[in-house]
Amino acid sequence: MTGTLDKKGKWIKLFVMWEDTNDGKLKVKIESMAGSNAMISEIVFVEQK
Repeated sequence: MTGTLDKKGKWIKLFVMWEDTNDGKLKVKIESMAGSNAMISEIVFVEQK
């Protein structure tokens, strides 16, 4: 990774290829399994070399 995520919270890493964004859109589906609603407060893209 060429950057750091120095923020608190729970993070997941998703690998996105350029082929996934050919139409200029990226769809992410989140399902909560704990009963309460899932909340996304921030999305960060970090380049991996």
